[in-house]
Amino acid sequence: ELTHPVLKKLQQSLQGRGRWR
Repeated sequence: ELTHPVLKKLQQSLQGRGRWR
């Protein structure tokens, strides 16, 4: 799980683009 806001934002950004890696 990502607790850092930066990582969370990155994860959301990746998910928004459809790339989860």
